[in-house]
Formats: sequence, structure tokens, C-alpha cells
Amino acid sequence: MLRSAQAALSAASATLPSAEERRAEAAAAESLAVSGAGAVAKTAVGVAGRLRRQWLRWLTEHGDAYEYDATVGPTVEHVLHFQTHGFKTRQNYSSLQLDGLGDTWGDLAVPYLLAKFVFTELKYPGWVGLKADELSAKCKPYALEARAHWKRLKVSHVRGGVDNGRTLSKDKWCDGLLFVAQDECMRERLRFNRAVTRLAILAFVRATCSRSGAFARDWFDRAGLQLQWARQWVKVASW
Repeated sequence: MLRSAQAALSAASATLPSAEERRAEAAAAESLAVSGAGAVAKTAVGVAGRLRRQWLRWLTEHGDAYEYDATVGPTVEHVLHFQTHGFKTRQNYSSLQLDGLGDTWGDLAVPYLLAKFVFTELKYPGWVGLKADELSAKCKPYALEARAHWKRLKVSHVRGGVDNGRTLSKDKWCDGLLFVAQDECMRERLRFNRAVTRLAILAFVRATCSRSGAFARDWFDRAGLQLQWARQWVKVASW
């Protein structure tokens, strides 16, 4: 039985891959991962591909005017000019009368995808053969400057359809308007159920339409008192 077990173990060991074969399989997997098959298609082909076409179109039209040198590669200033061009230029018609590309394009795509995917794919000088940490360090100045520049563009301009010019505060309920609406509900004499429902909705919206933070604490306290006051009126109207 022992000899039979040893023979079976030897036969099974003969079918197992050797150390050299395992290293060859690992090398094939690594080469496949660093190839195009290892890139996320949605990012590399979709977002980054569209960004690459926009960048090449911008270089063709405005590269010479901004003194772009192919032997040096794109600088941070070139990226900022490209970002400003996208902020003011829209190739497709906008039903909302927008005059440029979306916020995610300037706040996320350009800072984080342009240098990482487009510059490396186009093999610009200094962007070839970088490791992950080296690529991250080289992309960081582009990302920081591009995000700050996009923020300055939004604050300094009023873009049609989005109302992002210097006033980004959330609209809150005016107390006077709330009281007028509550008075109108309490004048209801025919449909008490509809009046009670509207009062409850008004109280719920007023209690929840507040910002968090230390300066908004009084808003929450007042909203809670108004909610209790509305509940008392709901009970009276139901009675």
C-alpha cells in the first residue's frame, strides 16, 4: 500500500507545472496586464479617449499660438489654456444654453485623466516608462493647478443655465412665505384632509431644509419648534 501510494504521488507530481513553467505563466500575465488589455475600457477608451481627441484638436488649432514645443511636451500653462478653452467652448448644442463643457470635465477629467492617460499614451517627452509612484508625482502639479484654475473660472464667470456666478448658496424657505402658505391652508373649509396634508408637508420640508454645522444650529431648533406647532394644528384640524 505504501509503494502504491508513493507511485500515485509520483505520477501526480509529474503532472504539476515546474517552477520554470510557473514563472513563465506569471510573466505572461504581467505582460498582459501592462498591455492595453489591463486598462479599464470605460476610462481608457471612453473618457480618456474623448479627452485625447479634444486635446489633439486644441493643439492643432491653438498649439502654435501658445508656443507649444513638441520636443519639450505640454506644460502646466498649456493644460490651463486647454481647460479655459473647454470652459468657453461647446461643440454640441445645449438645450440649457450652456456655453462650455460640464463641471466634471474641468474638475475631474482634465486634472486627473489628461496627464495620466493622454500624455502617457501619446508618449510625450518625460512621460514614457514611468512607474506608478513616479507617474503620480509627475501628475500632481497638473492636477492641483487645473483644479484651482477651474474653480477660479467658475467663480469669476456666470455661466448660463447653471447660476454659478459667486452665489452658490442653497435657497431656503422664507419664514414669511411659510406663514402665508400655512394661513392659506388653515382657511380651508371644504377639504380638511387636503389642508392637513399640506400643513404636514410644509412642516416636514421646513424641518429638513437646513444646512448642518454650528451656524445652522438655530435653524434646526426653530425648525423643530415649527414642526411641533404644525403637529398641534394638524390635531386641531383633524378634531
